[in-house]
Amino acid sequence: MLSAFAAPVPVNLGNFVTPLTAGPDAGPHRQRHWSVYVTSGGLLLVALTASVAGALPSAVPLALLFAVAGLGLISVLSNALTEMVKGPLRLGPLFAFVVASSELSLGGFGPAFWALAIGMAVTLLLEQAEWRAARSA
Repeated sequence: MLSAFAAPVPVNLGNFVTPLTAGPDAGPHRQRHWSVYVTSGGLLLVALTASVAGALPSAVPLALLFAVAGLGLISVLSNALTEMVKGPLRLGPLFAFVVASSELSLGGFGPAFWALAIGMAVTLLLEQAEWRAARSA
């Protein structure tokens, strides 16, 4: 980390697979070199097809690209919503999430500000008992 302040730090894709191929989980010691060949072959395949992968988004219609990206984020959204409603305060965070997802802009303030303000107001108005219990814990 300290050398990053003085000079650029080289990034080597092999560094990411070295622990996987050098450890005992990679197989018997005499056969571990095959795991290096397999992972290196995969990385070589990625390098050779990088230009095709880079040109692919421009060949796909934008709406389809957004749809695929949205489908990829469904599990992330599901996990975020699950974590959000686990605690004792549920309504305030839910309102804050909805407002932050909107394009609400009033008085020169954007949705991030209004998400905090409205989420806090909902918590203070509708979840007073839960708020006091959370503060005293």
